[in-house]
Amino acid sequence: MSDKYIHRLLAASPVLETLGLMLKGKPERVHVCSQSLRCLLLGLSKVEEFTVVDAPLLERIIFFKPPYGGTDCVRFKIASAPKLRVIGYLHARIHKLQIGNIIIKPDTIASPCTLVPSVKILAVKVNFVVFGEVKMLASFLRCFPSVGTLHIEVLGNS
Repeated sequence: MSDKYIHRLLAASPVLETLGLMLKGKPERVHVCSQSLRCLLLGLSKVEEFTVVDAPLLERIIFFKPPYGGTDCVRFKIASAPKLRVIGYLHARIHKLQIGNIIIKPDTIASPCTLVPSVKILAVKVNFVVFGEVKMLASFLRCFPSVGTLHIEVLGNS
């Protein structure tokens, strides 16, 4: 299934509120634009880039399967999702977060361009033995200043 088929599916489903995508092969990039979607469940095994382009009602994004095979990271871009309240499970090593045009790095300082204040619940996976992942967790938290509930899955031998 290519990105254009996903786009057509969303365009042809104007009342679709929940979508679960389990993508094992292509596409390498997935762009979501939906005026009705409220929840996305994503298993992006070989997807290199996932972008929420325009989803005004989107409230939840849940990554339920990490990438494997051809990719070791997924760029996760949030362009426009003003009602986004829940994100999980962001993996500190695998997910490369981008908000607008800014790529979030371990040393990213919070600014109005890097904030998503609508997010109230955040779930992350982190290996506390890997210092880079701990720094990435801190950057994630700076991007979501209104998080009231934080779920952490500890990975590795920590």
